[in-house]
Amino acid sequence: MAIFWFASVVILLLLIQNFIFARMGFKKLDYARSFDKQRVFAGDAVKMTEVITNRRRIPFPYVLVESMMPASFQFGGQSDVYQTVGENQQHHRSLFALRGRYEITRKYEFTCMKRGVYDFQSVTLTAGDAIGLKSHVHTRPTAYRITVYPKPIAFRELPLGARSWLENAFSRDNALRENHYQVSGARPYRPGDSARWISWKASAKSGEWMVHKRESILDTELWIILNLQDDEEVWSRSMNPDKLERGIRFAASAAAYAAKNGIRTGFACNGSLPGVRGLAEDLPVRSGRQQYEHILDRLANLHAAVEMPIDKMLTERSTHYAGHNILLISPLMTSSLKRRLYALGNQGNAVQWLPVK
Repeated sequence: MAIFWFASVVILLLLIQNFIFARMGFKKLDYARSFDKQRVFAGDAVKMTEVITNRRRIPFPYVLVESMMPASFQFGGQSDVYQTVGENQQHHRSLFALRGRYEITRKYEFTCMKRGVYDFQSVTLTAGDAIGLKSHVHTRPTAYRITVYPKPIAFRELPLGARSWLENAFSRDNALRENHYQVSGARPYRPGDSARWISWKASAKSGEWMVHKRESILDTELWIILNLQDDEEVWSRSMNPDKLERGIRFAASAAAYAAKNGIRTGFACNGSLPGVRGLAEDLPVRSGRQQYEHILDRLANLHAAVEMPIDKMLTERSTHYAGHNILLISPLMTSSLKRRLYALGNQGNAVQWLPVK
């Protein structure tokens, strides 16, 4: 008889807790998630904090928090987090048990391994009673975003030709070098000057050969142009992923050098951006740290799809780049592209090809 009454009391208590749990649901249960950084470089660590609070007297036997996160976010070996990692996404789960009027804070650290812009749309909370008879599931919208910039390749690791070109073109020691398309007066002819530079009007006035004086290259801007096309025959075929990321890191490195040395810089690419149809717009030439961040944002967002052959893009937008320094980052150099670069050189551009291998 005693066993019967004991079992009856236990069953009654379980039914009561099940009834209370069914009535209360997620009332007075708060959950918040935050990240200590919103913009990082590939390879940097981010700390994620979860705070869950039970503001009622009755405990929550268990609360399971689930969300989808990029597979490229590499978590450490925390024992209180469970992951199922797929090719592009991983299923992130954390389990909590909360007594009445109690708060738990957990911190996780993960490393962002791959560039990109990552949005977190929602988290799903599942709360259950003590014996698993009843559970509630609730999906909460979130508005988290982490932008992972490509990590610039160290300047000393750039191919020698491009590195020397950047150093020489924008070096203070080369301030008197005249290869800008803008004219700032006339000067006497020197051996090696092109006949195209002769100023006939100034020569007639002075009685000696005079040539147009070109402004210093330090007054010019740098255009970083990234070509994603990797096949001359099938222009829509983009670079393989490894080569693509290397080209993007080259662009980030050149932009970092320009920002460090106060060089006004623009960026162009024959790729596309998410949510925008067609060829991505050029980033106009500007200077400063903010422009560097704009270029990094563009590189983080960039899709691999090729929207236009590179020689066609250079032809259509040649007026944008006229008279400026051009660093072309490209995996291929075709005969038509060589002709296009030669034409740009005749417009007063200084052009350097940085091959992506």
